[in-house]
Amino acid sequence: EVLTAGNIGTTDIILTTGSIGIGTTDPTGSLHIKVDSGVAQSIIESLTTEAALLNLRHSSTGGSGDRNSAIVFQEDSTTHWTLGLNGVSGASDDEFVIANGPQFDSNPVLVINKSGYAGLNLGVGISASNFLELGGATADASSLRIVTQSATPTSPQNGMLRNDSGSLYFYS
Repeated sequence: EVLTAGNIGTTDIILTTGSIGIGTTDPTGSLHIKVDSGVAQSIIESLTTEAALLNLRHSSTGGSGDRNSAIVFQEDSTTHWTLGLNGVSGASDDEFVIANGPQFDSNPVLVINKSGYAGLNLGVGISASNFLELGGATADASSLRIVTQSATPTSPQNGMLRNDSGSLYFYS
C-alpha cells in the first residue's frame, strides 16, 4: 500500500514485511530514500537534552558469515569506502575498520581492535599489537613521512618529531 500525507493520520505505521521508500515507489532496501534534485539527507534530532543516536546493530548469534555493521560510501553503485564494525573476520573479531572498497577483509586502511591498538595499512588479516603500527604497500614504501617544517616550534612537546630540510629532530 502506498501511504500519502492524506491517509497516514497520526497513528503509528508498523510494517511486518516489505520495505519503505521515501521519494521512490520501488525501494531496493529496507529503507530507501531517493531525492531527484538537491541533497539527500537524513536528520535525527532530539528535542530534549537526551542524545540523538543512529544505532547500527547486527545479531551476534545464529548462522554463519559476516556480522558487520557498516556505513558504505558509494558513487552510483561503486563502493569507494566502508567503515564500521567487522564482526567476524577469522582471528580478528569486533574491530572498527575503515576500508578502501566494499569489503573490510580485502582492503583495510585503518583497523582499531578491542584493545585500542590501531594499525594503518598493515595488510589483510594483520592486527596491531601496539598502540599505533604503520605499514607500507611494499618494502620500499615509506611507512611514515615527516614533512619539512622550517620553523622551530615555539613550544615543542616531548616525543615530537620535526623534519627541517632533511635533518630530523626529536624533542624529549
